[in-house]
Amino acid sequence: MDTSETIGDQDPDTIESTDPTDTPDAENVTDAPEQLYERAIGEWGPAAQVDKATEEAAELAAACARRQNGLIGNEALAAEIADVEIMLEQLRLLVGDDPVDAARADALAELEQRLDAAAGDDTATDDVATDGGPTQGGDAA
Repeated sequence: MDTSETIGDQDPDTIESTDPTDTPDAENVTDAPEQLYERAIGEWGPAAQVDKATEEAAELAAACARRQNGLIGNEALAAEIADVEIMLEQLRLLVGDDPVDAARADALAELEQRLDAAAGDDTATDDVATDGGPTQGGDAA
């Protein structure tokens, strides 16, 4: 989906896609999402789906930048978010729920520590970066 066109003086929040081919007819989807994910992995293989996840994540990053610059609206950004969410669910099938759930719990705990530190909470640990950035060995959420 090419959303790189400029929008002039329009409010990015009110811009809607005018290309009817951008959105498949959701009413015609007959398989449950997990079945579709498994079919995609079976059809194209795990390596291709990891590559596709990389591509979709890059498109989301670009869409975030375009949204911040007023070049696209929320609808276009939402489409990229949906694409990434679909690929994340496929990656979850490949990696397994337990490691993802554990990593998510760790990331949320680190986020809470950074927020507590930013708020001046004395219970926050000393290894949290005070600038809101990641600590050594960790990524910002």
